[in-house]
Amino acid sequence: MPRLILLNGPPACGKSTLAGRYVDEHLLALNLDVDRLRNLIGRRRDDPRAAGRLARGVALAAARTHLASGHDVVIPQFLGRTPFIEQLEGLARGGRHVPRDRAARQQGEHGEALR
Repeated sequence: MPRLILLNGPPACGKSTLAGRYVDEHLLALNLDVDRLRNLIGRRRDDPRAAGRLARGVALAAARTHLASGHDVVIPQFLGRTPFIEQLEGLARGGRHVPRDRAARQQGEHGEALR
């Protein structure tokens, strides 16, 4: 079963290094760097938020395709907000994604998921 691995942490903590090591040791694993994808978008600095949304959308599509082919995906990315993390979680669970408003309603008083 293919794995989707999110390496989340502050800048310069070794996420990219760990992702590189993982793909070096796992046949056809994908090191999916969202920042590199964003850098491929023309005039991204004119609308950085839109560029970020587009890059995350491309990353989700690429991860979905790669996982469906039976291969691991590693995403080294600092994510301070939860929506993209939730989308990745849905993808890891086989494409099922809990909509943001429903996920918020499922949170308990201290933020734990109520499932």
